[in-house]
Amino acid sequence: MGKKIVAKILNLPESNLEKTEILTRINELDINDVYILYRDAIKKINKEFIHKIQSKAHFVIQTLLNDNSGFPLAILENGEKAVGSDMGKWLEILCINGENSENVNIIDYRIEQITNIIKEYSPKGISLDFIRNFLFWEEIYENSDFKNFKKSCFCPYCIKKFTTLYGIELPNFPTFEDTGTYILKNYWDKWKEFTYRKITQSIEKIVSAIKEIDNNIVITIHVVPWFEGEFNFSRKNILGQNIIDFKKLANFISPMCYSPMLRRDNKWILDIVEEFYNLTESNILPAIQISPMYGTEKLSDIQFKIMVESALGGNSDGAVIWPWELLTKQQLKILHSIKSTL
Repeated sequence: MGKKIVAKILNLPESNLEKTEILTRINELDINDVYILYRDAIKKINKEFIHKIQSKAHFVIQTLLNDNSGFPLAILENGEKAVGSDMGKWLEILCINGENSENVNIIDYRIEQITNIIKEYSPKGISLDFIRNFLFWEEIYENSDFKNFKKSCFCPYCIKKFTTLYGIELPNFPTFEDTGTYILKNYWDKWKEFTYRKITQSIEKIVSAIKEIDNNIVITIHVVPWFEGEFNFSRKNILGQNIIDFKKLANFISPMCYSPMLRRDNKWILDIVEEFYNLTESNILPAIQISPMYGTEKLSDIQFKIMVESALGGNSDGAVIWPWELLTKQQLKILHSIKSTL
């Protein structure tokens, strides 16, 4: 199977005219994979559009992103809730072990959502995003200090699971911050393992449920684009994303290589792809940022072309164009030219 161009939609517009334009571009380029947010897929106003692309659709599940469905937020080591600030103030991450008022766990809740949408649309794939611990990684740059990264989660659900798993008895601390400080000082090695184990086990549970419904559904996992040892192994030890575990769970591992917002060059995209492939020998599908976000500048046509070619290089399985709905006419022409060579 050759390399492919993939569409990833950030926000599906309400306008039927704009949706028709998106669909026209998908068909013009003969795109066979379209990633679209679950939140957009379930809206009645989008039902007709979804039916038109359902054989190509990968529904993106924002697994631990707060959607105001009644689940508790994760607790950081300083005792604060997992809520971003400044540019990342929209980011609120749920506790992976948390339960709502009906004692339903967030992962079980997501599985029910996934089950329902698979039964309704029979999509090509399910894509797991925000399956990680809290951090606004979109403003973490190459020279950022990992010592400032806040660890999580230190809520009662997680502390109970952690102490039960490792047979630990903790002093009765008055605050979450005191608990977090004590654990990180005395049980850091065990906490690191607990951090990525809980993410991997949750993915295993979700994937198992999906495969029971339809074993042919394609699974993609979205991953923060850091090298294995970068920031003192923070992708694994703080975010909980151990991509070596993911290779047996996903058809595609998709590093979100948003080089403009992360202030990285285009060679970095290829370097990430190659390391991810060497670690997992999996299908690597990098996503690239094609329009201004968080203060980045508009790409020139040459910059866009080089970025796409970098994403398609080496052991990459393709390039995910994000946000697809903001693709310009000139960028579309460039994709036509590149796709003809694949």
